[in-house]
Amino acid sequence: MAARIKIPPGWDKVALGDVLDQRSELIQPEGNGNTRFVGLEHIGSGDPALYSWASDTDVKSTKFRFYEGDLLYGKLRPYLDKAVEASFEGICSTDILALIPKIERESTKYLLYTIHSRPFIQHAISHTSGTNHPRTSWKAISQYEFPLPPKKERQKIGIVLSTVDSAIQKSKVAAEETELLKQGVMQELLTKGIGHTNFRIDSRLSRVPSVWETGTFSDIADVNPKTDTSHLSDDSCVTFLPMPNVGEDGHIVRKETKHYSEVRNGYTTFIENDVLFAKITPCMENGKGALATDLVNGVGFGSTEFHVLRAKSHSDPNFIFHLSRYRVFRSAAERFMTGSAGQQRVSARVFELYPIPVIPHKEQVSIATILSTIDRKLDLQRQRTTALEQLKQGLMNDLLTGKRRVAA
Repeated sequence: MAARIKIPPGWDKVALGDVLDQRSELIQPEGNGNTRFVGLEHIGSGDPALYSWASDTDVKSTKFRFYEGDLLYGKLRPYLDKAVEASFEGICSTDILALIPKIERESTKYLLYTIHSRPFIQHAISHTSGTNHPRTSWKAISQYEFPLPPKKERQKIGIVLSTVDSAIQKSKVAAEETELLKQGVMQELLTKGIGHTNFRIDSRLSRVPSVWETGTFSDIADVNPKTDTSHLSDDSCVTFLPMPNVGEDGHIVRKETKHYSEVRNGYTTFIENDVLFAKITPCMENGKGALATDLVNGVGFGSTEFHVLRAKSHSDPNFIFHLSRYRVFRSAAERFMTGSAGQQRVSARVFELYPIPVIPHKEQVSIATILSTIDRKLDLQRQRTTALEQLKQGLMNDLLTGKRRVAA
């Protein structure tokens, strides 16, 4: 570490190599499916627990052996902050270091949270080699110095932080369950509607209420329409929305304000209550998009990687927004992607060809209201998760440095 460490009374200054050893046991997988394999893709960023793995069935090359109680640390791209405690034995990618605690098992959590701390991550990042695939090494991270409290105190710190992590995981699971509930409710509402008793068989949509028609998005919304900007002067303020400012949960993370002269060329334009649908490949999985509201001077400018859906007079913008985020539709949209590998984009043709139910306006509003209610619950759960993650970071900073002490 470059910075001088202030050691609380009764604590020691140690290097990571003083309390951990590298396990260098290489093994050739048998490929019989009886051994668990952990790759970097199985370790979540910032998550100290291991929730997924694979079998060794398709693993061919030599791997590292690890045992229960080892710490598994991802040395590739250390800024991803990947480290977990193994709760079973198995094999892992050679981009994962298997580390053996030299101190009592009850203190392993303290060491794990030390590896997840910001000072350690910065140390690892500053000791990488390689441009496209930066890796750190055991030699580099073993020299990282940090304060180590007495046995009972470090064990209690581990318990405190583990308790917060458990709450974070429960909050994430609750959000995931609510998201699944929402998709299930959408499936019901978009096939059965509200209060219908008479149904018909549709060749493209299967069974739907008799009063519904069949169409496409272009029947309920104008796709990538032109936006009138004649009321704007060069110094008029407008909302600017680049792709990073749109969240993966259907929300706008941050709105920027620019002068019309700065954005008048080369951007997608939209107005109040237009639906933005990201067309670039990386955004498909998480359904990146938003409902544009509270725009400065009623006009927004954003990335050309957005499709714009503008509700027609007989359609509800909120309903179109929810329909555009329906996983069944997004899965179908992937079939309308064009371009070379890694640069594929959703074609606007999906909105002209994909069949959807054309629902009366009043029922659209009712369906959108139900889904928005679920979204509000989902937002509260995500906010709780964010608050817990912020609490954890504050506790890690205080507890791992001795700024805040726990009674031994």
